[in-house]
Amino acid sequence: MRRIHRWAGVTVALFLFVVAVSGVILQVQKLAGDEGEREEQSVRGSVSTSTANDAFAAMLSRSLDAVRAAAPNEPIVSVELRLAGDTTQVLVTMPGEPGRRITVNAQSGKVTSDEAYERESIFLRIHSGEILGEPGVVIGLLWGLGLVILSATGIIVYLNMYAKRRAVRGKGRVFWVLGFLSAASIFREDPARAGAPFLTDDPGFVAQGWEVRPQASFEDNVNGTIETGALDLNYTIVPTFKLNLTLAEKRIEPVGGASESGFADTDFKFKWRFLEEDSSGWQPAMSIAPNVTFPTAGRRDGLGDGVWRYKVPVQIGKTFGDYYTFGEFGYQWAASTIASDQLIYGLAAQRALTPSLTIGIELNGSAPSDSLRDYGLVANFGAAYVIDDHVQLLGSIGRTVRDRDRGGPETLAQIFLQFNFGS
Repeated sequence: MRRIHRWAGVTVALFLFVVAVSGVILQVQKLAGDEGEREEQSVRGSVSTSTANDAFAAMLSRSLDAVRAAAPNEPIVSVELRLAGDTTQVLVTMPGEPGRRITVNAQSGKVTSDEAYERESIFLRIHSGEILGEPGVVIGLLWGLGLVILSATGIIVYLNMYAKRRAVRGKGRVFWVLGFLSAASIFREDPARAGAPFLTDDPGFVAQGWEVRPQASFEDNVNGTIETGALDLNYTIVPTFKLNLTLAEKRIEPVGGASESGFADTDFKFKWRFLEEDSSGWQPAMSIAPNVTFPTAGRRDGLGDGVWRYKVPVQIGKTFGDYYTFGEFGYQWAASTIASDQLIYGLAAQRALTPSLTIGIELNGSAPSDSLRDYGLVANFGAAYVIDDHVQLLGSIGRTVRDRDRGGPETLAQIFLQFNFGS
């Protein structure tokens, strides 16, 4: 993980420096512009709502006559009436790269300025990458993703260092650090892992198109630490049926042993929502999501156990005002005698605080079918923030409440950046 953090930093360092400097300049320009606007607004203008329509028409007519004389037969993008103290101005903008803007004193009909015009500040175009055209927009997206990777890997590295210091000092309990909504799907032997930002899945998914989630995670337990990076790919074929493929790489650092890294197990599933929620009644939404786990993790390296697994969970969800409650219950078969079958279960509730921010809690766990008393249970707090119609930031942080001595997570941190395409 440190290697990813280091190389991401080296790759995007120059771009982030440019973004930071241009961002500071833009903020200074905004502060100066706001001050100028306040000064202009404090001066009484020469026109008001009581000014007759004929007066406005005369000002516009003489201003356009002046513009025609200065720029005959030129196309016009916009005409703007602006008050500058006691002076009324008409600003006429023409297209081009850069464009052209002619400013006319509306009372006298004299041109006061004729200059090149850019719709956006040069520093804003640098900041967004648009100064390089379409390739610059792509580069801007890449350096944004680079910053996300730096942030996520930085959190994971810090939590890893913290766990090691805590182990050296002999502390037996975790002091939860609030403020970060950390890392992704947990690729460990615990079979109860599912929808973002929680381990418990629900019947919902995007109505159509792709849903892509780059992820990162950190888990600390009595056996050591697990760091995971993953790519979760979802495609909705019809509004009630979707496919899912999860690819991942993980790193384990066992207590007293050498660290190992490599591919994690690969998951493939489909989800079918066979019952739609009745928003005006008590009928919930329900779905089923058969899942196959391919043992792609290295058994010799201790990254996996080489066992195929087949899971059939059922999800149920119901909305009550600003609250959304959902649960998942099912069974997982292990195709080997070295691993036991598992009962899986989870229950969660979310509340919308604003149209963009939702928080929630969950209890999630599993129990060996041949020893139900050895059940596990994890408590999580999570949040989801809608950045725009196509991007969300999701995360959760939690810990085991029962099976610490058997390897339950003392710290479980997850973060997701979700992109929706075609919805």
